[in-house]
Amino acid sequence: MIKLSRKHAAILAIAAAMAVGCQTAPDEPEVDEQARDMARQAIDDAQAIIASAEEPCTDVGNAGDYLSQAEAAEAEGNFEEAQELAERAARVAQEAQDECYAEKAAEYIEKAKTFTNMTADQRDRLRRAESAYDAGNYRDAYETARALVSELKAATMNYRVERGDSLWRISGKSDVYGDPYQWPLIFRANRDKIEDADLIYPDQEFKVYKHPTQAEKDKAVDHARNRGAWQIGRVEDSDRRYLREAGSR
Repeated sequence: MIKLSRKHAAILAIAAAMAVGCQTAPDEPEVDEQARDMARQAIDDAQAIIASAEEPCTDVGNAGDYLSQAEAAEAEGNFEEAQELAERAARVAQEAQDECYAEKAAEYIEKAKTFTNMTADQRDRLRRAESAYDAGNYRDAYETARALVSELKAATMNYRVERGDSLWRISGKSDVYGDPYQWPLIFRANRDKIEDADLIYPDQEFKVYKHPTQAEKDKAVDHARNRGAWQIGRVEDSDRRYLREAGSR
């Protein structure tokens, strides 16, 4: 048997250690946890904005493309790039929604202004919608104005006909329109119950729209003033023409 000298043994031990070291995998690079967390937060924020898109404003531009790129960059460990792309996705989505809600809000605010007989509370809500619009809170402005328009359009009261009533007399009552010349509005709203505008009956129940638009009011008054000759028991051609031109609400 060959005996190794201490020198030879030491050399062999060093060589063995080096061989083992060559077979060991290199350490994984350290992950920048702060950058990773910031990228993840930016991606989550973009996803939330995109997910919040709903009717009537579902368009988010090309935010989805930027978000996909951000998620791919995150998976590859490119956290700064991922954050930048995610923030761009959020910005594009928000701008697209703001543009849509600004347009819709403006439409409903202008529509609300066309209704008449608004209460103090309704006028206050219209002012709030305008203030939200001016402040750039377009979605709030849209939701406030849309709800107000729906309320104004649907608000009605019921009136039970009394002996001696006429559409002229009903319309002139202070708790109805306070103006007898607006009687065609009642005629129009109850066309299924009134055949001849000059002939109504006690105990009939009429629906009265509380907030006609200014255009509806003007058309009704114009018809009342320029209706021409009329006769009880006969449906005037001018009344038929008014109903046809006024259309349904």
